Amino acid sequence: MSVPRPAFFMSTSSSNFIPLLLISFSFALIAGCETARYIRNAQNHFNQAAQVENQLLAKSLAAYQAGADASSTASALSDYKIALSLADKAIMDNHLKLRQEKLLGTAYMIKAMSLWRISDLNGTPPAILESPSGESLRENSVFSSPERKELMALIPTIMQELSDPQHPITLGTRDLVMLKALPGLLDHDRGRLANSLDRADAFFASAYIILGEAAGAAPLDHPVHIYIVMAQLQTLNAWTFAIDRFGRMEGMSPVARVKLLSEKIDPRVTRSLCSIKPLWQDNDGMRKQLTQFLLFTGDSWDEAVKECK
Repeated sequence: MSVPRPAFFMSTSSSNFIPLLLISFSFALIAGCETARYIRNAQNHFNQAAQVENQLLAKSLAAYQAGADASSTASALSDYKIALSLADKAIMDNHLKLRQEKLLGTAYMIKAMSLWRISDLNGTPPAILESPSGESLRENSVFSSPERKELMALIPTIMQELSDPQHPITLGTRDLVMLKALPGLLDHDRGRLANSLDRADAFFASAYIILGEAAGAAPLDHPVHIYIVMAQLQTLNAWTFAIDRFGRMEGMSPVARVKLLSEKIDPRVTRSLCSIKPLWQDNDGMRKQLTQFLLFTGDSWDEAVKECK
């Protein structure tokens, strides 16, 4: 699939944005016992931070470009750090009670999601030896920023807790899918902050694959499924921007850049859209939203979906 690219896509990027609306409500409301107090407060601070990010997005997609004014996200970053601190304290002080009351999984996920958002908002570029998550997690974390390092070590820990033969933690569908998606979300962030096209390609390709696997773990009609597919499309938006930016910097001709877009971006756009065809085929509102995502990759709706069966 190769379609004309609108002129504005070369200078416009929402590449730092992964949709956060769902995340704001991804943890069940916690009330009651004293053991849950820190978790409840951590949840509230996380949701406040996500709400701030959503409000910034509503005002301007440019607020999420690489190199944006850090003050625009300072409030969100502060709340994410408080959520992380509270979740950490709950896990350390009340580990056994949280497990008994089926809240340990929630505590772990608030911690994991907070680490992801802190890592992203800090905008630390990947180290030269840092490789995509698909190749490694815990070992790869040696080369990463402190937040990514901690998150990469935490994800396998949560996986082990889920498979504990005697006292496994419990996670709902949404949190299980987000756990699977987190390495891909990290790779999206690292691709956006990479310093060459080869490095960006490696991270974005890994992000796309991991997010696709995560989407496959959720029922098609579950809200988290569409969330992950939208995250895939945003990875493709960021990848498009990287091909143009690094292509120009590295002396690639316009024809060569369009060829890369046709090879790397267009087939993946079609694959993602076709995977959720039952959701958009009779839903004009969803088609309109998805069409807006395609503007940044330069694809038209009709061209992108014409191969969907």
